[in-house]
Amino acid sequence: MQKTVSVKLLAVFMTMILVVGGVIGGTVAWLIAETNPVVNTFTFGDISIELEETKVDIDGNPVDGDDEDTDPDKITGADDQNEYKLIPGVEYLKDPTVTVEAESEKCWLFVTVTENIAFVEGAVEGSFETYLTYAVDTEVWKALTPKENGTQVYYTVVEYDAENDQIFNVLKDKKVSVSEDLTKEQIEILDGNPTLTFQAYAVQYSGFEPAEGETEETAALEAWKTALASAN
Repeated sequence: MQKTVSVKLLAVFMTMILVVGGVIGGTVAWLIAETNPVVNTFTFGDISIELEETKVDIDGNPVDGDDEDTDPDKITGADDQNEYKLIPGVEYLKDPTVTVEAESEKCWLFVTVTENIAFVEGAVEGSFETYLTYAVDTEVWKALTPKENGTQVYYTVVEYDAENDQIFNVLKDKKVSVSEDLTKEQIEILDGNPTLTFQAYAVQYSGFEPAEGETEETAALEAWKTALASAN
C-alpha cells in the first residue's frame, strides 16, 4: 500500500516538473513598440574670402577697367603688383580690402602686414618707417602679435551673414605715405625696393571660442596657429 502511494506521489511530482518545464520553455508574447526615425542631416559649412586692392600706375593713379563705365581694375595676387615712386612727401592710394563672402560661417579673420626693406652692405641701416608710413584701421583690426621679422598679425571676428558680402579695409584712410624728410642719400643705400605685403586668412569661429576665463586674444591666437599650420 505504501509503495503504491509513493509511486503515485512520484507521478504527481513528475507531472509538476513537466508542467513547470512547459511554462519555462514556452513562447512568451513580448510587448514591443517603436518610434518613427528622426533624421539629422549635416551639411558642409564654408568660408570664402578674397583680398584685393585697386590697380594703380607708378604715379598712384587708378587704372581704369576695360570699359568706360567700370570701376578701376583690382589686383589680387603677387603676379600683379602695384609699384610706386619714392618721392618725399607724396601720399599714394593703398586700399587693400578683405571680403568675406555671403553665407560664410562665422570666422576669425586675420591679415598679415609685412614690411620688407634691405640695405647695401656696409650701410648704416635705417627703419622701414624712415621711408614709408601707413596705419592699420584699428577700428576694425586688433593687433594679435608684436611685429616680428617685419610681419605683424591683426584679427577681427566676422559674424555670419546669409545675404551680404562683408568688406573690411586694412589701412586707415586707404593710403601709404612717403616720408617728407626722405633724402637722396637714404634712397641710395637701399638694396632693392621696399615692399609692403598683405595676406588674409580665415578660420571658423566654432571650436575656437574663448573658454571660460579666457580672453578673446588668447582664443584668436590659437585659431591663428591653426591657420598658419594649415597654410604651411
